[in-house]
Amino acid sequence: MISMRKSIIKMASVLLVVSLVLSSTPISAKSNDYKSNKDKSITFISKKTPATADTYARIIIVNLLKDVVKNPAFYGVTDDISLNNYTLGEAYTIFNVHHDGVIDDTEQYNYPVIVNDKIVLILSVMKNQNNQWSASIAKNEADYLNELAVKSYDDVILYSYDGVLYAETEDNQNVIAKISSNNIITNKYLDSFVGIPYLEKRAILADSNNDIYEVDPYTNLIVDDSNRAKVENIYGYTPGFIIDTSYGKLLDYSNYAVTQNGMNLCWSACAATAINYRAGYKKYTAESLATNLGKDYMNGGSIYDTQSGLNKYGSQTYTTSTSTLPFSTIVSNIGTSKKAIVSGCLTSLSMGHMVLIVGYSTLNNTVQFYNPGTGSGGSSTTYLVIPSNSLVTFDFSYVGYTFTWKESVY
Repeated sequence: MISMRKSIIKMASVLLVVSLVLSSTPISAKSNDYKSNKDKSITFISKKTPATADTYARIIIVNLLKDVVKNPAFYGVTDDISLNNYTLGEAYTIFNVHHDGVIDDTEQYNYPVIVNDKIVLILSVMKNQNNQWSASIAKNEADYLNELAVKSYDDVILYSYDGVLYAETEDNQNVIAKISSNNIITNKYLDSFVGIPYLEKRAILADSNNDIYEVDPYTNLIVDDSNRAKVENIYGYTPGFIIDTSYGKLLDYSNYAVTQNGMNLCWSACAATAINYRAGYKKYTAESLATNLGKDYMNGGSIYDTQSGLNKYGSQTYTTSTSTLPFSTIVSNIGTSKKAIVSGCLTSLSMGHMVLIVGYSTLNNTVQFYNPGTGSGGSSTTYLVIPSNSLVTFDFSYVGYTFTWKESVY
C-alpha cells in the first residue's frame, strides 16, 4: 500500500445504508502504455490473479450455482443458466481507495459468470479473516459490463472511493453503483483520487502494484469442458423407477418429459427428456436444446445431433449406432445405469421419427417408450433381427404409419 497524494483531505465517517444505483452513460478510452495480454476492445486495468484464486473459483462456482439454478429469479437471472452451460471469464479488479489516499491491498478478484456470451452474475473470490479463500455470487455490476461490451469501450479503471463505484477512462468518469448516505459529502477536492487525471490514476496503480495489466472479462476463460463439473442431484434428487422388479424396469421420467410441440424436434425432445430425468428438473425444452445446438426447429435432426445434445448438456456419455441393440444392452442401460435410449425409427416410406426407450420387461420381451409427438408412453413387443440374433427391434404405430427401430443413441 502507498500514499497517493500528500494533500488528500480526510473526511468524516458517515453511517451508510446500501442501495444500488446504475448509470447507463458510456465510457471510453484508449491507452498503450500498459502490458496487454490480449487484443480486444474492452479491457479493465486489473491486478494479476493468483493461481490459487483461479483454482478456488473453478471449484466453488459449482456449489454456488446450485442455488442459482434452483431459484434464478432470486439472483436476478433471466437467462437459461444450468450447471454445465456456463463459463468463467478472467477476473478483474475493483480498486478500493481510502480517504487518506491509501489503496487497499485486500485480495478480491471478480470473475464474470458467462452464459451464451453474456455476463449474468459476478463470482467474487476474496481472502477472509483467516487468510483463506471465500466467495460470494450476485448480480452486482454484471449488466453494466455487458453494456460496455456492446459499446466496445476499453481501458477502464474500476475503483471505489467514499462508498461510490466508479468506471473511468481517459475521456469519462461515471458512477455505476454507490452506497448512499444520509449525510451527503459535498466537498470535492481536485487533489483527491477521484479528482486527479486518468493517466495519473494509472500511474499510481502501477506504482502500487507490480502486476497490473489489462483484462478482457469475455476472454481467457478459466473454465472449459475438461473442468466444468456436470453436477446432478441439486434438489437431493435421485433418478428412480416407476416399475422396479427383477424382470422389468420403467424409469420415473414422466415429470421431466417434454414434447416436440408440433415441430420437427422429436430428436431434441428425446434428448431433453433424458437430460431432465437425470437432473431432476426440466432443464431444457425441445426448443431450448435445439437453439443451444444451433439447429432449426423444422428441419429435423440426426442421431448425431441427438448425441451432441446429450453429451454437451447432459450428465451421461452417449454413443451412436446405425443399428438396433441387444436386449441385454437395453437391460443394462435402463436397469443398471438409469439411462434412457433414443430410438431412431423409419417407416417403409423412409419417414423418420425418434422415441425414447424408458423401460423393458424380460417376462414378455417388451420395451416401453416415450413418444414426444404425442407426449405419452407406449409399449411394444420385440423380435429378433436376421441374421444377427444378438439384436432386437420393435414396431409401433404413430399417425397411421408403422415405425420400426433402426438406429440408436445409447
